[in-house]
Amino acid sequence: MKLKDSQGFFLARSARLRAYVHLLTGDMNDADDIMQEVFLKYLDKGPQTSDPQAERWLFRVARNQALDSIRGGKRRTRREQAYQPASGKASDDPAAIFERDESLSRIGRCLERLSEELREMVYLKFVEELSLNEISEWTGMPRSTVALRVQEGLVRLSAEFHGAADADR
Repeated sequence: MKLKDSQGFFLARSARLRAYVHLLTGDMNDADDIMQEVFLKYLDKGPQTSDPQAERWLFRVARNQALDSIRGGKRRTRREQAYQPASGKASDDPAAIFERDESLSRIGRCLERLSEELREMVYLKFVEELSLNEISEWTGMPRSTVALRVQEGLVRLSAEFHGAADADR
């Protein structure tokens, strides 16, 4: 019975977890490999699905596995296009669609220029919409460090974006 409960619990969180691991590794194949390892660790040593810390455990294990993969040199291929331009509706103004796609593309390029640590903090804060306390718990970093990295990430992202906007003109 634990296997079935564990599978359901893991599957319900797998899309977010996979997106997070992909962000960290920059490679979908590595992300898939890491997801398999995380699932096996969860089945072997993971907390019960009723444990309120179970989701945090999954994200912390996934983060550690991803960082181990990066440190081990398993990935260094060019990043896949992780920030796909949004597709517009048929009724949208073509000029507005083009401008939005260009902005999203520039944001993606600017995010790629951030260090892995800063990119991770910005992702957790604004894509996963985690609080600073939650990011601290998930990553094991002190809250003050998380806050500084989120702030630094935003400052650098803004500088990159506006610098890219000036360079694109």
